Amino acid sequence: MKQSQRPLRLCFLSHRHLSTLAAPVFAEYAGRVEIEVVDAHFQPALLAARARERSGEVDAFVSAGSNAALLRQSVALPVATIDINGYDILLALRQARAEGVAGVGVVTYGETIEPLERVKQLLNVDVLQRAYETPEQARDRVAELSGA
Repeated sequence: MKQSQRPLRLCFLSHRHLSTLAAPVFAEYAGRVEIEVVDAHFQPALLAARARERSGEVDAFVSAGSNAALLRQSVALPVATIDINGYDILLALRQARAEGVAGVGVVTYGETIEPLERVKQLLNVDVLQRAYETPEQARDRVAELSGA
């Protein structure tokens, strides 16, 4: 008698904005994969991941940016990384322009996006970029751009 296989169990750890953007993907896989969404970043995300790993609740994690880097260094289970690419950024900037936004701040983990610097004049949106390595730096960069 063949045993029924349980579905793959994923934990998606991210900032709530990325979770919202990914919701249609979750719906597409709903019948085949169990996906738990945890809206957290930095230390709270790491604590949530470790708890799920210890309890055996998940088979792998999905995350982006600094969360993914932190998880890869800290958990034994596989971590799938979502890469935000230039096209994603261009779509977001196009939407900002369509909504009448004059300026956009882009805060990225590790380093700024050099190609964005080269094309931002074509977009008719003022783009300021900052990079961070630590949670404290991320908060400082966001605060800095919010006040700009």
